Amino acid sequence: MEKPPEPAGENAEPTQEPAPKERAIKPLKDIKEEVKRSMSEEPALEAMTQAITKASVLVQDHYEKRLRWDFEENKNAENEPAPMDLDSIAKQYGLVKKETGLVDFTELSTDAIGSIRVFQNMMVQGRPSPQLIPLSQILFSNFDGLNEYEPNTVDDNWNTRNSYLYWVAQKVDTKIPSLDEAESEVVKYWKKQQAFKLAQEDAEKYQAKVNESDGKLMSEVEGVPAANVIKTGAFTWFSSFGSTRYSSPVGVTAAGEKFMEAAFNTEQFKAAVAENESRDTIYVIQPVVERKEIDVVGEDFLTNQLFKFNRIPDEVQQASQIYRRDALMDWYEEVNDRMQVKILDR
Repeated sequence: MEKPPEPAGENAEPTQEPAPKERAIKPLKDIKEEVKRSMSEEPALEAMTQAITKASVLVQDHYEKRLRWDFEENKNAENEPAPMDLDSIAKQYGLVKKETGLVDFTELSTDAIGSIRVFQNMMVQGRPSPQLIPLSQILFSNFDGLNEYEPNTVDDNWNTRNSYLYWVAQKVDTKIPSLDEAESEVVKYWKKQQAFKLAQEDAEKYQAKVNESDGKLMSEVEGVPAANVIKTGAFTWFSSFGSTRYSSPVGVTAAGEKFMEAAFNTEQFKAAVAENESRDTIYVIQPVVERKEIDVVGEDFLTNQLFKFNRIPDEVQQASQIYRRDALMDWYEEVNDRMQVKILDR
């Protein structure tokens, strides 16, 4: 039998909370890439902002010329402003040009620019409430108010940290196309699906080679193209530079949750396969730094954050909002499917 505890009283020994664990200082070689990335991010963002600002001046000038031409009484094709040389503008300011072609709401929602989420004030119970809304939803909800060739910019602060200069070049009313009209888009979609399957199969072959190599680095495994191996350096699941978001490892485009799950749930020197968030690239991921077990990470958080400061860090709250947002969007989609809701154009 155990001795019963002494009753607390005047003679009871005072208890003392355990001292917070000291955080281990990582050697420079382990965080070199992270430090380099952090130091280069601010000047890179500034340069990107300046480039997009200068390019938008040219697009705005073209937009105003088209406006004047639209209001001419005797306008004709000969007087129509010449199309912009987008390749030249992109090259001049170090930008990447992309044309989506004619897309509907569903297609734009899956595109990189359409899936960017930006804050919009929405009325909730009679009060304005800031909500993260996909750009595709914002554009199509204001379809009638969009002006062709009017330039706009948007920052992807929650994912890639990229900035975009965009405009609508053509608006058409929704219609059901004939088979002949839709043939090119059907072929394009089919080819994309087949290419994705082939990429998946190739990635799984590389994964098997790495997992059978007895702990070799991917760059040393025979049969894996060395030119395609990217050394990302150390990275975290989320990063915070003003706003918490999925990290952007060096050389990885739109990593997203599936990429992070594979990176942090795979054993050291083993390989996993994961698609990126936009589903246009498949990665074979090989962690080379031994990961910490989840209970160790949790204990570190409780000791050095929650118990020490008696608060939940802002970064953790912001990360929870990402999962809350994704869960809410999944719930909406599930309800729409189960209730067979159809969204019709006005």
